[in-house]
Amino acid sequence: MMKRILISIAALGLLGLQGIAVAGDPAEMSETCIECHEIDEFEGMSAEEIAAATTEANANSKQMAKATADLSAEDLQAIIDYIAAEANK
Repeated sequence: MMKRILISIAALGLLGLQGIAVAGDPAEMSETCIECHEIDEFEGMSAEEIAAATTEANANSKQMAKATADLSAEDLQAIIDYIAAEANK
């Protein structure tokens, strides 16, 4: 479980590191995550678990907070929802 949380945190952090600026399409916004991580790494994780891990990482990691700083709350949630849905098909 911890491995999956750390993977999700790292994957979401890459969004900011890659300068993702695609608004609105969660599939496009999550491409950077999926380039580095297999979607099945998120299998079994709910959107709520991914969101909680992201919130915790943003509070405790300057790098993570910086990586997600340019994402609106709605875009970040859309990415989380998309990844959780794709991983749990």
